[in-house]
Amino acid sequence: MDASPLILFSRVERLDLIERLAPAVEVPDTVIHEVLNGVGWDKSALAGADWAKRFRVPDLSLPVNVERWNLDSGESQVISHCLRGGRWAVLDDQAARRCVQSLGLLMIGSLLKHCSNARLPRLARPTTSEKVATSLGTLVLKPSAASSENGANGHDKVEF
Repeated sequence: MDASPLILFSRVERLDLIERLAPAVEVPDTVIHEVLNGVGWDKSALAGADWAKRFRVPDLSLPVNVERWNLDSGESQVISHCLRGGRWAVLDDQAARRCVQSLGLLMIGSLLKHCSNARLPRLARPTTSEKVATSLGTLVLKPSAASSENGANGHDKVEF
């Protein structure tokens, strides 16, 4: 999982949903460092980083086919881990999602990010986030069209 979905689920205090929906979780070291660097402007990031440390995996050398995309370090690490097979990338960044799609990997994004990007009046946003945070199952994580086309099953690792 990249930093953005991790922080968003932490912000609405629903990190538990990730564990309930994913059979296995892996968070690259770089993602944890990115989340910790965001604590100064988002206090909920600290809870996200503490949670993620339980699922820490070491960073990998970046393959050329990922490096050439010039993505942020965390996104690049998530994608690199997914290249090992049997993993889903959890990313909200559009460029990273394009990279994942071009590599034929499985991905999923957070519905929380989708709601925060929607053109909703400012007062409606907390209500929307609150409703999403209390939802269960597939309403919380939104699969990409590419993932659905690949016929992914629920038994793969989710790369957080």
